[in-house]
Amino acid sequence: MFNWLLIFGPMLTAGTLAFLPAHKRFLQLTTLIPLALFAGLLAHAGDIADGKTFRTTYQWVDALGLELSLVLDGLSFLFALIITGIGTLIVFYTNSYFQKDDETHRFLIYLFIFMSAMLGIVLSGNFLGMFIFWELTTISSYLLIGFKHDYSVARIGARQALIVTGGGGLALLGGIAMVGVMSGGVYDFAALDAMAGELADHALFEAALILIIIGAFTKSAQFPFHFWLPGAMEAPTPASSFLHSATMVKAGVYLLARLAHTFGGGDIWLYALGSIGLFTFVYGAFMALSAYDLKAILAHTTLSWLGVLIALIGINTKDSLKAAMVGILAHALYKGALFLVVGAIDYETGTRDIRKLGRLAGAMPVTAVASALVLLSMAGVPPMLGFVAKETLKVASLEHVPDAFAAVFPVAAVVGSALTVAAATMIGLEIFLRKPQHGEDLYAHEAPLPMWFGPLILGGLSLILALFLHQFLDPIINPALSAVYSDPAEVELYLLPALDDLAFQLSLLSIAIGVVIGVTNRPLRDSLQNKSLLDPTHVYNKIFGIGDDKVDVRSLLGQGYRFVNRRLQDGILRHYLNYVFFTFVLIMIAVIIQVWGKLKLPSFELDEITLLETFIAVIIMISAVATTFARRRLGAVVWAGAAGVNIALLFALFGAPDLAFTQLLIEVLTLIFLMLAFRLLPRFMQDTSRFTTFRTMRDGVIAVMVGLVFGLLALLASSNREAPPIRYWFEENAYELGQGHNIVNVILVDFRGLDTLGETTVLVIAALGVLALISPMPLLDMLDKHFKERVRQQLEAEAALEKDSSIISHIYENINRVLLAGDDFRGDDNA
Repeated sequence: MFNWLLIFGPMLTAGTLAFLPAHKRFLQLTTLIPLALFAGLLAHAGDIADGKTFRTTYQWVDALGLELSLVLDGLSFLFALIITGIGTLIVFYTNSYFQKDDETHRFLIYLFIFMSAMLGIVLSGNFLGMFIFWELTTISSYLLIGFKHDYSVARIGARQALIVTGGGGLALLGGIAMVGVMSGGVYDFAALDAMAGELADHALFEAALILIIIGAFTKSAQFPFHFWLPGAMEAPTPASSFLHSATMVKAGVYLLARLAHTFGGGDIWLYALGSIGLFTFVYGAFMALSAYDLKAILAHTTLSWLGVLIALIGINTKDSLKAAMVGILAHALYKGALFLVVGAIDYETGTRDIRKLGRLAGAMPVTAVASALVLLSMAGVPPMLGFVAKETLKVASLEHVPDAFAAVFPVAAVVGSALTVAAATMIGLEIFLRKPQHGEDLYAHEAPLPMWFGPLILGGLSLILALFLHQFLDPIINPALSAVYSDPAEVELYLLPALDDLAFQLSLLSIAIGVVIGVTNRPLRDSLQNKSLLDPTHVYNKIFGIGDDKVDVRSLLGQGYRFVNRRLQDGILRHYLNYVFFTFVLIMIAVIIQVWGKLKLPSFELDEITLLETFIAVIIMISAVATTFARRRLGAVVWAGAAGVNIALLFALFGAPDLAFTQLLIEVLTLIFLMLAFRLLPRFMQDTSRFTTFRTMRDGVIAVMVGLVFGLLALLASSNREAPPIRYWFEENAYELGQGHNIVNVILVDFRGLDTLGETTVLVIAALGVLALISPMPLLDMLDKHFKERVRQQLEAEAALEKDSSIISHIYENINRVLLAGDDFRGDDNA
């Protein structure tokens, strides 16, 4: 029950908020929702530490074996703690971030939907359920990134994130479909893990794995799909903190960790995750040193750390997976806090440009203390949790590493860590200690309590968890590692290693190099001038052409639209039918060729066909041919009706009177409707050009192909039955289950009731469309004429009345003149 509450609690909160007014006091109470979920998770911490797994299953579609299962084990427990814990601080922070209650109200609705989706991802026990929530994060993150939709940069960033992560979702869906084919319809993670050997031997294994990796890379912003993450920094700061440091970007990391034991171990897994992850680690940290915007710096360091987490999962050893689990938690704490700090600074100073900021430690002392704690953790300085994460990273790069990465991994670990230290040093110095590079000191004061409370709590946790590793961290990391490793595993974490330890020495070397680069970074940053090296954004803009918030007709997307619009969307109905039928024919031919060797060829006796049936079939064929050669619309309709009537006769001969009556009714109504439509159509003209001859031949070839393919499909289907016809089941159960003697009615109303409802809806919509095309224009014309006539009559009546009134007034005036003037008007004709 608690599993369901974890997922649907935030969703119900979002639904409730949508129907309630934006009242500040009420919005502040929403902080209690994620806090309660966080407390509930902590109540399960003891059981999780003991290795227990809480599983809840709901049978979704029994006939297909589909179920919605929720699993709370060590791995999902770690991620759920991060989502609900940091989510609580984000909601508390949000209530002070926005100036207007309406903005807070709308933002919280989106945020709780996203929180529910993220919890659904980490708690889902099978691929299908996880994918539903995966796509929900894509949609809800689009709403959060584009929250400030009045700004074009926000719209561009949101659209960019949607296209990249949505495209990755399609790749993931393809991989999931292949997994279903390989496993025989099994999607449960635990069941797939038990089938790992069988899956690895399947021909589709490598293709499925590549598609799954692409889906994870797009969500976790790995090169070359990384560019959407810096572009998404136009989102409000609470969204950036929650989505792009603690939750959404780690969805890909979670998926790969969940599948590490099932799909890991092969060359594709090792080289794809290891090489791309390490490259992203170094590349992202380097690009952070060239950025001016604080959120852009944090975004690049985020994709950098995501890269090393991916690489650790790709190496797939016990030490690397331990480093990944510690790194996930440490990064969520310090990066979530840093985004909140940036939001507070922007709130107080009005800028995120690191060149305009400086010496804020005196004006914002509490924020400075919180920043110092999380920046030390980010740099990997003892005794912070970030140091433990960096230390386990160095250990993993040195021990039990595959030969292909034995030399590369330690170098990348030192270089990437040093660049991360440089970024942390640069942030701390430029914001809180140094004089601004451009301009004078900005006026600022301490941010409101909700804006520094979260960073201070997260910074304090980064210190406390490191000081009490065995008491607090081991019960979280060990179960998570056991869930990934699919075997009970215990790790030994330590805060201060021996001085002669090589990993510790590499950590000290990284810190020293990073501090030097961070202190002297201004010339490097100015020389790069905020440039983005190896940035595939221009490729994205070339394809989609929406870098300036509009589709460029010169882009590949614009050119494709023009081609489709010019060649395919020409407004001619018969062309649309040709495209549909021809595509269907090609697909069916390919399928028939593929399975031809497994099919039984149809066999039937010609002497079983009666003379009457033969006569009716010949009449149908003659009518069909005559319809195509008719010179007038009326003749074509009559011949088509003749074919339909004879088909109805065949239905009656084969014992289907209801179907025959329906067919006759359709023919009559079709004839009536077409006759009514003819009066609105232009005169039928015969085109005798050479192109018309080619077009007729082309249409004829397609028509013959469609007829042959449909006929062949009917014969093959009747000759290759693998189960008894379903009519026998209907005959046995129509009365018992549907309480009806008319089997056809029971099928339509009971067994296929929803299908019938859908067909009825389609027919009604089509009828409304026909009515809109045919009836309204004459009706509107008639109403228009009637209205104009009434208006004319009304105007004439008013004019006549006005004329009569003027005559009466004139007479009355003259009478008064005569009475007053006496004999002065004698002989006056007017008087």
